[in-house]
Amino acid sequence: MNIQTQVGEVNERHASATVMIDDGRAVREYQMFVGHGYVSIATGNAIRLRSPGKTFHTLVNIGTHYKRDGAALLAVAVELNGMIYDAELSQR
Repeated sequence: MNIQTQVGEVNERHASATVMIDDGRAVREYQMFVGHGYVSIATGNAIRLRSPGKTFHTLVNIGTHYKRDGAALLAVAVELNGMIYDAELSQR
């Protein structure tokens, strides 16, 4: 499985990224928006329609909702959350 992450904007309130996951059979694209207390993930038509996608307030639910790519998306969400806190610390 090949995972490519392109981080967009990161500041002390939120972060965004585009995640491409290639499992050898298909390439799936996800857009993630992470903030304090939530993660929104858009995929498929939701990306083209610029929809906010599915919002999770508990990170563990990402793994159960996205069966195939849940672990990878959870890891990216945790990493983006860390970037938010790093940006917060740099503002102090």
